Amino acid sequence: MSWYELAFVHKTKASRQGGHNERLEFIGDAVLDAIIADWVYDRFNEKPEGYLSKIKSGIVNRKRLNLLARELGLEPFIQARVRNRQAMHVIGGNALEALIGAVFKDRGYEYTSAWVLKMIIPKIDMNRLQSKLTDAKSSLYEKAHRHRAGLQFEAREFIEDGRPRFETTVLWNGVPLSKGSGASKKAADQMAARKGLTNLNAQKLGGAKASE
Repeated sequence: MSWYELAFVHKTKASRQGGHNERLEFIGDAVLDAIIADWVYDRFNEKPEGYLSKIKSGIVNRKRLNLLARELGLEPFIQARVRNRQAMHVIGGNALEALIGAVFKDRGYEYTSAWVLKMIIPKIDMNRLQSKLTDAKSSLYEKAHRHRAGLQFEAREFIEDGRPRFETTVLWNGVPLSKGSGASKKAADQMAARKGLTNLNAQKLGGAKASE
């Protein structure tokens, strides 16, 4: 049995002669971890180790691998005794790791790295992932510092339905960039900062009206 055939044999279908995919899954998991760690290290070259670990975990986790296995159409090839389709969804990520292990054994690290990055990275919304891991206001200040831009947060308090609310306007070099509102000044600042980061990434600078 070839490595590629073995990659799709779950232990519930293992034979004494053919074996199953857990050994390939073991090496595939290690190779995948190294590939993504290397990519994250180069991509976020100014971030500390803790941040890199969080990003890597956000890219490679069991839920994402299971989903990716379904998107790649791997499930029909998996040989396993499972009770239902949901159980198959759970073991799809294991088969994907085993497949990565098979590619590594057959073609080596460089080929596997290029294949994995082409397969995984385009499916990741990095802006969304980063926004979950970082404080938006701090990130916006970091971006302003890198670009030597003036950054201001202007807040106002108002009453809505008898309760206090806050609205924050972000000014980038004196130009309205985004707006956010919330039950507290902190919440309004964070919403405005998140929208500001989105607008900057979309290159919506200038005298445009602030994002509502």
